[in-house]
Amino acid sequence: MTQKQNSLYWREWAAALRRKPEIDRHEVTTRALGRLKSHKHFSNQDFDQVLAAFRAISAPDELRHQLCAQNQERKRMLYAVEREYFVALGFYDQDPIGYMDRLLGQRFGRQAPRDMDMETLQHLRWTLASRVNDLRRLHDETVDEMWTKIRAANRARPAPADPPPAFHPQHETPPSLALASARVPEPLAEPEFIPF
Repeated sequence: MTQKQNSLYWREWAAALRRKPEIDRHEVTTRALGRLKSHKHFSNQDFDQVLAAFRAISAPDELRHQLCAQNQERKRMLYAVEREYFVALGFYDQDPIGYMDRLLGQRFGRQAPRDMDMETLQHLRWTLASRVNDLRRLHDETVDEMWTKIRAANRARPAPADPPPAFHPQHETPPSLALASARVPEPLAEPEFIPF
């Protein structure tokens, strides 16, 4: 469990405790996971389930918060693909969009990551991790140097509302985009609202 996850865990528990002071944290954990487990040893999925249980207690009328916790693993996978490995491709490849387009076409039937099931998305993540590490080694960079650059690039730009065009591989030829120096794709423009 990361430091941020630990802080979130205790904040959510405090909110649940304020709502129902008589509840027992270990009992809530057992109900959520089916067994008692130390929060220090939670997997991401365990963490999501326990947070959803805490939120069900602290804000029972807010179904949105409970449902959000159920999609966290998918969000983590998409973040890794779109905001980590794709950004890293930009450091090591002159045409990261073309690279992604070719990869999705050759290995994944041109299916966009947001349309993939969890198993296929995990396979894409592993494939990208392997290829990015190969490219990183060719450029004589350490893993720490690569992740420092990825974090700096993500801090420099907000997350795009939509995935980069490379993640919508519907064209035969990859779209050409001028990438910024950090090689992070620009967010797509919002579509206009057309009343019916």
